Amino acid sequence: MINRLSFSPWGGGVMLSSLLVAAASVAAPAAGHVPSQGAATDYRIETRQRLSDWLLANPLPDNADLLALSWRSAAEQDRQQALQSQLRQRLNGRWSALGGVIADMPVTGRVAVPKADARWLQANAHADPWLSPGDIVHVAPRSQQITVLLTTGHQCQVPHQGGADAATYLRACGVVSADRAWVVQPDGVITSHGVARWNQSTQHAPAAGAWIWAPELGDDIDPDLSDQVASFLALQEVAPLSPTWSFKRSPRDITLAADARDLPTVGNDWGVVGLMQTPTARMSPAGTLAITYSRQEPYSVLNMRLQPVEWLELALGYMSISDRPYGPTELSGDQSWKDKSAHLKVRLWQESAWWPEVALGWRDFLGTGAFSGEYLVASKRYGPFDVSAGLGFGYVGGRGDVRNPLGRVSERFDTRPGRDTFSRSGGQVNGKTFFRGPAAFFGGVQYQLPWQQWVLKAEVDGNDYEHDPAGRPIKQDSPVNLGLVYRAASWLDVTVGVERGNMATVTVSAHAPLDKLTMPKFLDARPVPVLPTRPAQAGLVATTAKDIQDQTNLKVRAIEQRGRTWSVVVTDPDMGYERPVVERVAAVVHRDAPAEVDRIELRFDQRGVQVAQAVVDREAWARAKTELLPPSQQREALSTEAVATDKAPDKTLYEAEPNRFAYGVGLAYRQSLGGPDAFLLFQLAADLNLSWRLRDDTWANGRLRVGLVDNYDKFKYTAPSDMPRVRTYIREYLTTRNATIPNLQITHMGSFEALGGSDHFYLGYAGLLETMFAGLGGEYLYRPVGSRLAVGVDVNRVRQRAFEQDFGLRDYEVNTGHATAYWDTGWYDLVAKLSAGQYLAGDRGVTLDVSRVFRNGVSMGAYATKTNVSAERFGEGSFDKGVYVTIPFDAILPKSGPSEASIVYAPLLRDGGARLSRRFTLYDLTSTRGPRALQTGAP
Repeated sequence: MINRLSFSPWGGGVMLSSLLVAAASVAAPAAGHVPSQGAATDYRIETRQRLSDWLLANPLPDNADLLALSWRSAAEQDRQQALQSQLRQRLNGRWSALGGVIADMPVTGRVAVPKADARWLQANAHADPWLSPGDIVHVAPRSQQITVLLTTGHQCQVPHQGGADAATYLRACGVVSADRAWVVQPDGVITSHGVARWNQSTQHAPAAGAWIWAPELGDDIDPDLSDQVASFLALQEVAPLSPTWSFKRSPRDITLAADARDLPTVGNDWGVVGLMQTPTARMSPAGTLAITYSRQEPYSVLNMRLQPVEWLELALGYMSISDRPYGPTELSGDQSWKDKSAHLKVRLWQESAWWPEVALGWRDFLGTGAFSGEYLVASKRYGPFDVSAGLGFGYVGGRGDVRNPLGRVSERFDTRPGRDTFSRSGGQVNGKTFFRGPAAFFGGVQYQLPWQQWVLKAEVDGNDYEHDPAGRPIKQDSPVNLGLVYRAASWLDVTVGVERGNMATVTVSAHAPLDKLTMPKFLDARPVPVLPTRPAQAGLVATTAKDIQDQTNLKVRAIEQRGRTWSVVVTDPDMGYERPVVERVAAVVHRDAPAEVDRIELRFDQRGVQVAQAVVDREAWARAKTELLPPSQQREALSTEAVATDKAPDKTLYEAEPNRFAYGVGLAYRQSLGGPDAFLLFQLAADLNLSWRLRDDTWANGRLRVGLVDNYDKFKYTAPSDMPRVRTYIREYLTTRNATIPNLQITHMGSFEALGGSDHFYLGYAGLLETMFAGLGGEYLYRPVGSRLAVGVDVNRVRQRAFEQDFGLRDYEVNTGHATAYWDTGWYDLVAKLSAGQYLAGDRGVTLDVSRVFRNGVSMGAYATKTNVSAERFGEGSFDKGVYVTIPFDAILPKSGPSEASIVYAPLLRDGGARLSRRFTLYDLTSTRGPRALQTGAP
């Protein structure tokens, strides 16, 4: 191996200092000898070998910086040259000096190496690259400097201080108004975090040899341009000192990275992010679910808070008023009043260096309205202090000592029409009261104490409680409320305080980032090792089929060969995350398939219809699993395609008859909250599920349910209804018999090949379709592979079942069905479903369902139905609506599986807008055609 000269990247030519350094180490050390302890050394690779093997054969100097060791591939230089040219072009003009410096930096071809440890690389082949002849291994001595790149192009070098944060080095270099820093660690890892008083966030300390890029506020450099600058710096070595463009500074006023903290967002008494009673403009990160319980005599509040997107917060729950009875003693006993509520907050403006965060909010906008109020609030952070101030209306501004500023626009805003009371129908949006009536200012401060687990809160409440809807007058001695938060764990906050000047309060909030849920699958079968080479001869195909079934729990119907393709056909795939399943199938086939096979297909035969196939590029997939590839050689090895059913296999290597009969036993739990009989009504039942395949495309299935534990002896209330009772007989269906048949039906599935291929599907079914209705129906769906759009229609003729849920029927029957459009928008990962048609009660209208589906499969959504039934006839609730959270078990359990857990908040079960609850839908049966099929759950 040959040692190559190291040139300085700064200036127009080779700097004298660089030549002097290079002259000291012109000759390469012989293999097996310890090289010089001085300057950086480039080792040119002469023969193809693994990086781990090279590291074992070439001991590094004692002072070598393992973090800065880099692999430089000639294959990467074109891509990096393009990035350099783009940066030079974007920096032309005001920042031309910086652009010139970047243009003079070398295009190194560097590829980030996760770890320069030979034994670790051998144990993690996917991170161990193959070095090709002409590649370079760059070994640098440990640096003691941090280099700050300025927008002028100068490099400020500061001696490294153990544990110091990025702001320490920025201050030393005179960068005082930057609000975000990009830290490029010596191993090429880039992190970006806030460094100003208003946006400081948790961070890792820059390691010795790191670059820092932090344009100041007046520089007006877009964040995406800063991302590109940091990406190019990650390709450079530790910066040498250049006489032209570099200068040194000493650190002063050292602050530690360990002391940098994210702004705490803690739920208030109402479950929304705020102080005590008052809200702030702050919100939790997207994907957060929080459950909050608070107690302030006479109120107890239980809320669920969802953060589906960064700019919208939704909280739903119940308030118990201990000194107000729910209803007549003979019905509700001593149960206190329960008031359902919903709270919404929308961010209008995101905080910046000079502007506060601003949000608009609605409290109790869907409940009875007894606590309804609106507000506009702003929040600004100053280091550990977060100050909020706002203007409240209704209950939020109950003190009413400020004239409504909207009254200058129209006098109708000066009065709030009718004080909201419990007499109003719950669930109705009363927009006529929004932002009307006298107002009041509120505000406060949150202080992060020096001890990380403690937060102090103080506020001025905008409510004086003189018109409070409690059962007795509430006295307020002071509008100032105080609270102390103890963050007992990363997921648990406990707040104690004093409110109204005379009342002790407590709030407990449990929260979790659902979008980040993941669980190692240590209870799954041990994965098949992936080798970089293909077998000399094919393995036993029967063993291949058996191992695929053991690895994935899929039923292998056939293994077929078409030219250089192996197709594995699986019957009725029932799985959670698809990508790990495809990866496991690919590992088995790669082990056993002959060397000439280049393409692996996993065909999903869903109820006799091959709805889609996952395709694996064997070469690309195996390389990605067995070596670290430079970005220019990386390509997606997995894709989803339609199945070409017109191509018969060259030969069938394996074939098996599908199981005709299957059964399973499981538990079912259901509950309802907030009813007059009891706050919680529940049942735990055992289910026996049976399935009998009559033909490949036709099957019968049924479910027998036996109740195990419940408190339905308290369930005595049947809600009134002025419509056909399609859902409000829920009590009768749940309590009449303990052993029931919730479902028993025959289903047939097919595709309309004559309509233009396999994008058109149909479903026919008949039997006991759900717990309350029996009948027959059909569904059609158009869904191209990978398309974000799908459309379908279902038509049904159903009759109401007997309360015993056996084979008996009642007199009521109806036609019901809908046309539905499905749209995976690609915007904030939102999925929208819009249905229009006739519902079970004969009413007609539309249902809109919008959900955020995160990368791990967790979804947060809401739905609402509006039909031609008036709010008065519909009854309490005014229209059908609900909020739900769905969590795939793959995200939380150590064993792969298809099941999921759902949390549904539907304030009321009414007859209007009720849809048939079908066991099978074509959109679910064809999920392997969706654009997210191979992305959900992917690492």
